[in-house]
Amino acid sequence: MKGKIFLVLAMITGCLLLNGCFFKEVTSDMAAEPKNSIYGAWYDESNKTYLELNHDNTYTFGYGKYSTNSGGTFTVDDKQIVLKVDYAMIDGKKQMISDAEKEDMVLPYSFSLGGNLKIKTDNISLDLRSVPADGVPETTTNAISGYWLNVSVKESIQFDSSGNYTKSLENGTNEKGTYEIDGGTLKVTINGETKTFEITYENKDRFTIKTDGKTSTFERMAIDD
Repeated sequence: MKGKIFLVLAMITGCLLLNGCFFKEVTSDMAAEPKNSIYGAWYDESNKTYLELNHDNTYTFGYGKYSTNSGGTFTVDDKQIVLKVDYAMIDGKKQMISDAEKEDMVLPYSFSLGGNLKIKTDNISLDLRSVPADGVPETTTNAISGYWLNVSVKESIQFDSSGNYTKSLENGTNEKGTYEIDGGTLKVTINGETKTFEITYENKDRFTIKTDGKTSTFERMAIDD
């Protein structure tokens, strides 16, 4: 497990430091705003970067809208945000990081005239727009990617960002295939057979699928301490 945590931390750090992961150069002028406007949910569409900064000074960080790859607590002043990485998501579950393994991320920031949150270091450049923290996410592959639990029966589903689908059934077997999102329709293909579902999001952590008069509700896998 320790090795997995190191791998996730390396991936997070690598994505923050390496060009080509999901960062771009920002050259527009920046204007300072009051620091209390830092709180809320932010998303950079180009880089698929999601950052939610809560008033209790906890945060979540993810690749994909409304996703969580890591989280913890943060401090902020009028010049920089310091993210303290307390946990990483491993196989859909929260794994705490020991004090010896923790690394803080120092992110200088400012605001554009349009209100976007701009984060820029020598290697990082983000242009994040404000999004509803508890709003219904856009129906996209990024919104559904992750681990989900059926609220009625003992089964879970993983949708990855590459379009692969895995359902883990109560009897211990797995069902694997591919999926795609087309507006409000979820299409799952298994062994060459495609099933079509009507998908509706209740919020970022809960969706319902309907087909042939049957309805199933899934919740994002719980993050337990």
